[in-house]
Amino acid sequence: MNYLKTKSYAIAKGETNDCAVKAISIACDVPYHVAHKAAAVYGRISRKGTYMSTTQAAVSALGFSMVAVDSTARTVKSLDRDPVVQKGHYMALVSRHILAVIDGKVEDWSEDTARRIKQVYKITPKVSRSERKALKAAIMAK
Repeated sequence: MNYLKTKSYAIAKGETNDCAVKAISIACDVPYHVAHKAAAVYGRISRKGTYMSTTQAAVSALGFSMVAVDSTARTVKSLDRDPVVQKGHYMALVSRHILAVIDGKVEDWSEDTARRIKQVYKITPKVSRSERKALKAAIMAK
């Protein structure tokens, strides 16, 4: 999943203020509608922002862990040069926004901005692929 695909799905769904849903979809490598449903199950209201606790709960429900890491990057623009995020899936929190970083590439509209980074989180699977598939199916059944 990448930012342009999630953006097109969001437009088709009539969704706004869904940066967390897009970041979950990209960082957890799940379809947009699965990330949207996971966030909704944990309290996200359509066309409204998402609390960090809701984002963390949705990521966990999809079978991933979200662990804070120390990043040397100060802004979104400098994330691509940060050695910490060069390998793997990450989410970066900035003021009133969250975005995905995959193997050092920022997947978001804000990739060339000077927005200050508050925290970077590493997203890693905590269960097997088949268990994550079952978790996705359980979320979609709710």
